[in-house]
Amino acid sequence: MAIAGSATAPEAASSPPDTLIRNVRIFDGTNASLTPPTNVLVTGDKIAAVGTATASGATVIDGAGRTLMPGLIDAHTHIMFISLPQVVLLTADVGFVNLAAAKAANDMLMRGFTSIRDLGGPSFGLKRAIDAGLAVGPRIWPSGAMISQTGGHGDFRLPTDLPAAPEHGIRTAWGTDILFSPAAATEQGAMLAKMAKWYSPIEALRMATRDNAELLALSGARSPYPGKLGVVEVGALADLLLVDGDPIADLTLVADPHKNLKLIMKGGRIYKNTL
Repeated sequence: MAIAGSATAPEAASSPPDTLIRNVRIFDGTNASLTPPTNVLVTGDKIAAVGTATASGATVIDGAGRTLMPGLIDAHTHIMFISLPQVVLLTADVGFVNLAAAKAANDMLMRGFTSIRDLGGPSFGLKRAIDAGLAVGPRIWPSGAMISQTGGHGDFRLPTDLPAAPEHGIRTAWGTDILFSPAAATEQGAMLAKMAKWYSPIEALRMATRDNAELLALSGARSPYPGKLGVVEVGALADLLLVDGDPIADLTLVADPHKNLKLIMKGGRIYKNTL
């Protein structure tokens, strides 16, 4: 039975238009150097071609030699609790909390974080709204109840112990664990840039793209988003950032997303374009 005045969620109703991103140098999530200038064709929600790609009828974006890279992934978030003080979360109407979380999700996507692993909080409704196109934000892998990992709750090792992990062949993920602070939330990219104290820029970028994506993929059949993330390659989901500069040479570029992220795409759909 049809209901007068109802509307189908925009993202669920139609596929995004094809997009051809021309003249970009690619950080593909793995290699330690950028590619020569090349093209990337996005069809639907996936990368269809990398190289001398062309497509009639596609939206054409000239990257002008900028860096195209995978969307960033934060492997430790609490999206429902990130932007309000704890006392407000404990006392406010739940509707207000949900609306604040929706804004926080939009802001997070605008910082270039296209996927997050939410390690505690009632984020299932927000995830559903984002997936349905009713709200704007990153892909969410929600845990519901609190879970933790190396370096998380109950791990009392010194922070200086963790960056030594690569020397022993141990792969590490990266996340921010921001709670109860709208001011700290704006520093999400800056927290990634600070990893240069312990890691090379390429190591930090790999953690926040390919490595975190491989962590999310461990959810297997329970993954809410089938497809490959964290890389720029044919067949991968088209979660992409266009950076004004070379983040491999200058990791601080991710600390100022408003200035340095010229294009933000998630699932083939453009959410920011300031070119």
